[in-house]
Amino acid sequence: MEGVGTGRAVDTRAKIVDAARAAELRAAHPEMRVVTGYFDVLVASQVRTLQRLPSEGERLLMAVVVSPAAPILNARARAELAASLAVIDYVLLVEAAGPDWLKTAISLEAEHEADRQDLIAHVHRRQTG
Repeated sequence: MEGVGTGRAVDTRAKIVDAARAAELRAAHPEMRVVTGYFDVLVASQVRTLQRLPSEGERLLMAVVVSPAAPILNARARAELAASLAVIDYVLLVEAAGPDWLKTAISLEAEHEADRQDLIAHVHRRQTG
């Protein structure tokens, strides 16, 4: 992937941080929005919601929950997919419970579950004929 207007490759995997770095970032940017979800699969409606969340100059941290029931994509693949979105500044892989500060995060799962199920059903129909 190339950086917009730079002509240089951008490795978005550098946006994936560990828990210690996420804590540092939260301390340095208390206004940072936190969004949780499985993002398995990532659907267009989730991306549109993510694009509306940050205010001008605000950073957005997305925490990817690593343990959904019967995942389609592995946790690392979902983290890399999330990191590739321009609206996402940082991605953190966490266990389902996660740290206490995630309890106040915005969760996108329930709001977008119908879209996710529709996409999965569509793919199954296409594969089976």
